[in-house]
Amino acid sequence: MTNIEYGKINLFYSYAHEDESSCEEVMRSLEPLRAEGIVSEWYDRQISPGENWRIQISDNLARSKIVLLMISPDFLASDYCMGVELKQALERHWERQCRIVPIILRSCPWTNTRFGSFQALPRDGKPVTKWSNEAEALSSITEGIRAVCRDIVDWENPYRRCSIGDWTETEQTILDKQSGQQVTITLELRVLAKSKKKKRATVGFTARRNGKIIPISEFQPTGMAGGVFQMGTDRLQIPLDTPLEDNLGAFMRQLRANMPRNVEIEKKETGRGEQKISIGGRQYYCAWSGYEICIAVGLDRLVGTGKTWRCIDVPLDGNVKSEQETPYLKTKTVLLDYGFGSH
Repeated sequence: MTNIEYGKINLFYSYAHEDESSCEEVMRSLEPLRAEGIVSEWYDRQISPGENWRIQISDNLARSKIVLLMISPDFLASDYCMGVELKQALERHWERQCRIVPIILRSCPWTNTRFGSFQALPRDGKPVTKWSNEAEALSSITEGIRAVCRDIVDWENPYRRCSIGDWTETEQTILDKQSGQQVTITLELRVLAKSKKKKRATVGFTARRNGKIIPISEFQPTGMAGGVFQMGTDRLQIPLDTPLEDNLGAFMRQLRANMPRNVEIEKKETGRGEQKISIGGRQYYCAWSGYEICIAVGLDRLVGTGKTWRCIDVPLDGNVKSEQETPYLKTKTVLLDYGFGSH
């Protein structure tokens, strides 16, 4: 049985069966993360009768974002753990597809292995059996995995996880509901710089129409109120120490050369859920959210609705698809491609 919960971070337990009871203790300690909807988990006891266990293990490991290596002398002695599961996990790690976290259950010479340089849990790599209070060891594991999950994706501000060179390419179709005119452009976003000291990322974008770059001086997408606005820059400064949505007004002022200084923006969530969608032959396991947005300038108000699908596998803001509609416009954006820079 394949266990995928959309929008959650999938954990895979790699363990020797001699350590099954210890593995289950670690699983129970992660109940707070399950209750908060942060993670979903898989281990081989979830394989149903009649299923091919090798295929199930490989498929679920391939879908995991975090691989927990339950380290003990028995793990190191297991040909399957060390020769098959670890090999696949390391390949995915080097391709930036998952994180590997050794969980040290019992003392053993694990630092001399291929995963010996990975940061381990509990704290300081101290084996669970060496703690005078086992509950403290398990708590250290839980909070450590919570921190790893936050590194993988933090939907409050997903740019916190970005690296220089990360990029996405999207196609945006804009329909002017009054004139019936429709325009399609492609937009590439790329992380140009990231400063931990200043706590901000610089994201540049390039717009194209019919394959030709649109100069910023000529890029005048239709505005939400039905008019046009002049782009003021081809890059965006994104604060990393505050929630992304807290900066919507600041982003609009950066992008629009003629943005009124008294613009007010209110955004209210109207629903959320999980959905698998396919774009260009790729499958994305997404968390979606619907919202209502109100933009006001003085006594003028414009109300629109929207829906966004996000996937933890996608860099930058994680957006795979979005739809927005106002009395004047209807806009749809879909992800065409993406890639990663270097850590």
